[in-house]
Amino acid sequence: MFQQRSVSKFSSFQKSFTYNRYVRFQYEAPPALLKLQNSFIHQMKQAIDDFKDDIPPHTKYRKAGYARYRLSGNSITALKLKDEVNVLVGTTRRSYSCLPNHLREHPVLHDILLTLNNVWSQDLGPEMNVNVHPVRVSNYFNGSIHNEAKLTPEGTHKDSVERLAIVLLERHNVLDGTAKTAIYSDLCPLGKLRGKPGDEEEIGPLRLVDAELKHPFEVLTFDDTRFKHDASIPIPENAKQPMHRYVLLIMCRKPCLLT
Repeated sequence: MFQQRSVSKFSSFQKSFTYNRYVRFQYEAPPALLKLQNSFIHQMKQAIDDFKDDIPPHTKYRKAGYARYRLSGNSITALKLKDEVNVLVGTTRRSYSCLPNHLREHPVLHDILLTLNNVWSQDLGPEMNVNVHPVRVSNYFNGSIHNEAKLTPEGTHKDSVERLAIVLLERHNVLDGTAKTAIYSDLCPLGKLRGKPGDEEEIGPLRLVDAELKHPFEVLTFDDTRFKHDASIPIPENAKQPMHRYVLLIMCRKPCLLT
């Protein structure tokens, strides 16, 4: 069950999201869960590290998992999944590792989801489906350092959901000013790369937000139907040392009604 925090804080987050259709904020667990926050990050990192490798061309730098929920008002139900969830990317079969049960049911994760729903003022209606993707992007693979890490190699895009949130768990050895998540006007064309000179000239004026999440549980959330988005390449401060960025990607949509 969601535990309400400061009314004034939530009011400001809700108003900002309602007006702008995006908001950046620092998640704060209620007092009963504060002692669990650090262990939640530690357990989530361990789980992500144990996920199977992503498919090419993401294998060297990306690990991702999966969990699903049904959200109704201030109650949440974790949906049972098989050990792996297969999703087609184009014509390629992509296999996600499922988040372990103790983390799918973790009270901090549940509270994050319910917090987001309240920041959105529960404006998707009485019920919604939630997908959670725990993700690690790094510059190491099988004990070797590389320079292939990317966050959104597809460039500017939509995720075809209604609400999207990025929750930072941890970043290490990431250079300041890199690994930023940007929100663009919906006029922004798809598939443009901010590091490509011709593309940057086109999309730069359409960039509305360029958020660098630095602190654990820092959140950027937005209405995916209103914007395009991307993320800049993470660059290590020390290229000879391991670099990583752990996040939760949270995607929400209304249930499909069959008639």
